[in-house]
Amino acid sequence: YGMAVDKAVAAPRIHHQWLPDFLYVETEIAPEIKKSLERRGHALKERSELGVVQAIVTKGSSLAGAADPRKEERARSD
Repeated sequence: YGMAVDKAVAAPRIHHQWLPDFLYVETEIAPEIKKSLERRGHALKERSELGVVQAIVTKGSSLAGAADPRKEERARSD
């Protein structure tokens, strides 16, 4: 989606659980998105947070990293 790595890692998440058949959404997901998903037949369950993400992006010889702000760990800057 063209986001900076730190913004992408911090973005609200959605997780589809097969059994039981639920779509878990973080509470920060916009209400209109939640309503749209329900209209499409998804059974939603809200969670304060879903998973932990660490990311590294490479562009040529440069690197950019981000650690999930939902947890205490942080990306090193060196």
